[in-house]
Amino acid sequence: MEINEPFAYNDQPVHNRVVFFILILILFFLSFVRISHTDVPIVADKLFLITIASSTAFLVWLLGTLFTRSVSFPRSAILYGATFVYLSQLLATVTSASRGASFWGSMFDSDNLIFSTIILLLIFLSSVVFQSLSRIAMAYLALFAGLFVLFVSQLINLFVGKNYNLLGTWYDLGVIFGLALLVSLVFIELSPKRAFYRKLGWIVFGFSSISLVFINFSLVWLIVGFGALFIALYSYWLGPGGRGRAVVSVLVVGVSVACLVFGRPNAPISRLVNKIIPTPTEIRPSWAGTYALTVSSLKKNPIFGAGPGLFSREWVKYKDVSINKTDYWSIDFSAGVGYLPSKVLTSGILGTLALLTFLILIFKQGIFLLKKLSEPTFEDAQVLATIVATFYLWIVAIFYVPNPTTLAFSAIFTGLLIATFASKELTDNLLISSSVHHKLKIVITILSVLFFLGTSAVMYEYGRNYVALWTFRDSVVYAQNGDINKAIDYAKRTLSLDTRDIYHRHASDVYLLALAKEVSSIDPNSPRARETFIKLFGDAVAEAKSAVEDDETNYLNYLALGSVYESVVTLGIEGAYEQARLAYKTAGTLNPTSPTIPFQLARLELANKNIQNAVQYLNESISLKSNYAPAYILASQIALGGGDLPTAIKTTELAVLSDPNNFTYFFQLGYLRYKNKDYRLALESFNRTLALNKDYANARYFLGLTYAKIGKITEAVFELESVLKSNPGNKEVQMILEKVKVGSTSFDI
Repeated sequence: MEINEPFAYNDQPVHNRVVFFILILILFFLSFVRISHTDVPIVADKLFLITIASSTAFLVWLLGTLFTRSVSFPRSAILYGATFVYLSQLLATVTSASRGASFWGSMFDSDNLIFSTIILLLIFLSSVVFQSLSRIAMAYLALFAGLFVLFVSQLINLFVGKNYNLLGTWYDLGVIFGLALLVSLVFIELSPKRAFYRKLGWIVFGFSSISLVFINFSLVWLIVGFGALFIALYSYWLGPGGRGRAVVSVLVVGVSVACLVFGRPNAPISRLVNKIIPTPTEIRPSWAGTYALTVSSLKKNPIFGAGPGLFSREWVKYKDVSINKTDYWSIDFSAGVGYLPSKVLTSGILGTLALLTFLILIFKQGIFLLKKLSEPTFEDAQVLATIVATFYLWIVAIFYVPNPTTLAFSAIFTGLLIATFASKELTDNLLISSSVHHKLKIVITILSVLFFLGTSAVMYEYGRNYVALWTFRDSVVYAQNGDINKAIDYAKRTLSLDTRDIYHRHASDVYLLALAKEVSSIDPNSPRARETFIKLFGDAVAEAKSAVEDDETNYLNYLALGSVYESVVTLGIEGAYEQARLAYKTAGTLNPTSPTIPFQLARLELANKNIQNAVQYLNESISLKSNYAPAYILASQIALGGGDLPTAIKTTELAVLSDPNNFTYFFQLGYLRYKNKDYRLALESFNRTLALNKDYANARYFLGLTYAKIGKITEAVFELESVLKSNPGNKEVQMILEKVKVGSTSFDI
């Protein structure tokens, strides 16, 4: 290798060497390692790995400070800026309407205080242990090796036909390979011709370029294009020595432009890629939508914001009703157009100022460091690569919502940028030692012990939370398979590990399933039925109430509570109607533009035999979303119950127009037309039902009856015999079939 500086481990404390090793492992393994390959979300795996690995590194560093009685870290404005950002997140959490959600998050997102702590720790630890160019070189080697493994795994998945990756979403892959391409480009352009890292750069350049073409993420191509242009200008004009090796960078700029032009939807590159790998679509709020939402939210919480992790609460509260016209109307977005713009809403004016300060310091320090480069050597290539990588990752965070892996890399490279200043002797380290300041001995010891205990507690709790995610998954699977007893058992195990509102809601749902199953299988008038009902209903109510108590800002918790009470309204349980109505109304104040909530209220009123109120709520639901099919279906049922068959048909037709791919709606329309003796149109509806679901026996049965009614006996016999094959021994079908075969249509159906 062309690294002149030796790996001077012996002049570093042991704990620093261990921390360095852990961070190297993070850079290598994080992009492709998963704990499991089950349906536990990848983001949960990555968050767990990042949290445990980073916390372990911090614990090692704390133990070192206890033994050495000293703390040393770079005097860096960027580090101080990162601390300012963290303090703003801490204050936003303290003032949050849901401190639990803001502190812990959901195991599926990175906008919470715990992850903000991890980001600060990674920046700090990286700045401390990477203060030599040899160690920075090892960081790039680990990153490249890990991304190569990721690339190979993607190739294997491509050949075996799996649209699956080990990193996260499809576009997350694009972001990380965009990073690899730009860093490799720096090594290619600035390293000596025979340098190891230049040769390595060509390999990385090759697989990252191929990956980006197939991923076809326009945002990454845009940023990569500008990054390559910057590298080309530096290498050709600003690069000392005037070597002018900018051919590869210029080529990347050209490829970026070509991919932006021809990679648009239905353009040549896009069509080619979709033939090989169908590209999944990621939907995010627009800049305009994020801005409007932020303005509305900050009117109520201007200084500290809504609180980390609460973007989705503000989204459902303030989103424009026009969103209901789109296909993603029911999505509760957890972030806006980008990670950092979303922070404006969740951390307020203070958090925004902190983030702006942090970003300005990064770019200011990076430009300052850039001016200090003197010649195109490997050492300068490392420095430029660190600058480019840090700039790239934080720019991506402005325009996109990166996954936790990418954010962890952003933190590490920010730490590398700070460490580079120390390695170039452009800053010194601040040393706080009890040997110099004897009075600090007790302070350092106490703080180290407190941080050690706090970090250990977080690791323990986070481990429990991760295990809870597994038991929750098992409970869901058992419930779906009808094994309610095991579903309840695993729901209890989940809550013994983690008491998030989502787990309480799930437990409430499972108890309702158990209630329905038990009551239907025993004599409803028996003492056992009464005892079972009281216990299971009480458990369902208790869990739904616990969900509300855990997070009063989440409308889903009130919907869960309302549905529990609604389920017993028809039984005449005292107070059930009032409690359900109150819960639904509260949900409506938290999510005022959702058509689902007035629809739920309409169902509740119908259960309570308040037909007029039910119709009013259905009209409200349709006014919020004119193509909300469930509202039309319920309106059809109300009309049919009142004997108004023409209105029932008309509203069902509206439901079919609103959701033309729902086979049950077409079946209901066909049934109503059949009842109205409009057999030609009924025939059309039943055929459409079977086109959407060829195995739907009810539709085939009524199709046979309809054929019989219009005199097409051969077709009727064929359809009814098909039904009998799938339902052997069905006496009703056999009886109808015998009548149809002799040309009789005297069946009262």
